[in-house]
Amino acid sequence: MTVQPGGRSPAPPHLAPLQDLLNTVNLESGEDELAPASFAAWAGARGVDDADEADRVRLQVFREALRDWVGTHDEQVPAGVAAGIAAARLRVAVDGGRLRTTSRTAFGRLVAELVEGVRTAQRDDGWSRLKICDRGSCRWAFYDHSRNNSSRWCASSICGAREKSRRAYRRRSHPDAGGAPVEHERSARVDP
Repeated sequence: MTVQPGGRSPAPPHLAPLQDLLNTVNLESGEDELAPASFAAWAGARGVDDADEADRVRLQVFREALRDWVGTHDEQVPAGVAAGIAAARLRVAVDGGRLRTTSRTAFGRLVAELVEGVRTAQRDDGWSRLKICDRGSCRWAFYDHSRNNSSRWCASSICGAREKSRRAYRRRSHPDAGGAPVEHERSARVDP
């Protein structure tokens, strides 16, 4: 489980795999756990030791399609997400008297649990609480535990403060509609 910014609580267990996948990349630093150098370790930590380069690339594409979908919460499953789910070749199996989503492909085993988590969240209405930070250079996935489900940033103390400062600076620097800074008149001193 990835540490959440600002001391935020993570998503419920059924959405944790999706939140973790979405947060495998830090857009500000460029660090990506799905990069070629780190992907095998990431997949191995999830019990999938046979994932290859095609699985890695497919997972990165799927991650970004999921991020866009979480950002909009469209009722329709977007084409990129549907294509990823189809490529996973998921199937439902009975395991110890319980239904479990699984796959014979490495890619499918990497995403099976998160796909099932999305289905559960859509049923229990927790889906709308998984959000993407509004700060464009962050886009971190977070779970909104607020009573009115109105959080916009992964952490108000980090991205919220930065975004508010950026907007305030823009208003001070570009107060007119044209965006050009306004020159302040100085009183001219006249010497007698």
